[in-house]
Amino acid sequence: MVNDFREYAKLPQAKLSALDLNNFLSEIAQLYQEAGTSIKLDFEKNIPLIEGDPAQLRQVLHNLIKNSIDAAEGEDPGIVIQTRHIVTDSGMNAVQLHLHDNGVGFSENILNRAFEPYITTKPTGTGLGLPMVKKILDEHRAVIRLSNRTDSSGSLVYGAQVDILFEHLAAVGRKDHSSQISNYDEQHRASEK
Repeated sequence: MVNDFREYAKLPQAKLSALDLNNFLSEIAQLYQEAGTSIKLDFEKNIPLIEGDPAQLRQVLHNLIKNSIDAAEGEDPGIVIQTRHIVTDSGMNAVQLHLHDNGVGFSENILNRAFEPYITTKPTGTGLGLPMVKKILDEHRAVIRLSNRTDSSGSLVYGAQVDILFEHLAAVGRKDHSSQISNYDEQHRASEK
């Protein structure tokens, strides 16, 4: 736990460079596939490049995927990762990464305090995984939102979902996506159904 805290406290500054998120996520999914965990990928083609630190974003994805695997309690976690190019309510181009699973979902305590250190539901967890994820994403000027996948009444939980919004896009490699743009909140509402 001391080493985990040191890692959390001494996170190096992100070394941002242009990153093709779809290719990056494909590589990570391939590693898990080779280890026996299937991840379904649903990517929008030709999304803009983001500004990202591959080493730090790899740590984010590994933490989120491990949480999904743990939440499945030995069953197939049913992990799906999607990317979309969107325009935010404020009119900014952004890339949305959406990950969901079919695990037990987030408890109310976790949803309310997920990014505070030492908050965990795992018997051997340190409670530093999601705070580390948040800290890394803050360095990337990205926004993360946790929620549960539920039925229309909101009472039956089908799993957890994580949305990450990268508003800091790379200056190179941008393409005109005006015909493919959708509102972030519309995308999020559609993914909850």
